[in-house]
Amino acid sequence: MDKKQALVAKHNLPGMSHAGMRAYERSTRDIIWRFLRHRISFPKCIDLLDDELAAAVLRMTTSEDLPALHALVLSNNEAVMLEMERRGPDPLATSTHYKA
Repeated sequence: MDKKQALVAKHNLPGMSHAGMRAYERSTRDIIWRFLRHRISFPKCIDLLDDELAAAVLRMTTSEDLPALHALVLSNNEAVMLEMERRGPDPLATSTHYKA
């Protein structure tokens, strides 16, 4: 089994029909729910969302699915970014600004 087949099998998504899009939406909603409740970290959330998106793209049958998928990705991104904004900067993070 190659990497693409393993990814599709892992996520077990049906073809990107209406049911496939709903499966992607449910899965990403669960990931975001866990992130909002501090059950997973920001990097883990992004990794999981990326995995789900990759699996969904692999299951797409036509480019007609792209606008709906794009809308869900933007919605997911907004939810995660709003939460990161609410949480504020990481107090343990070091400054990335160089001071001369």
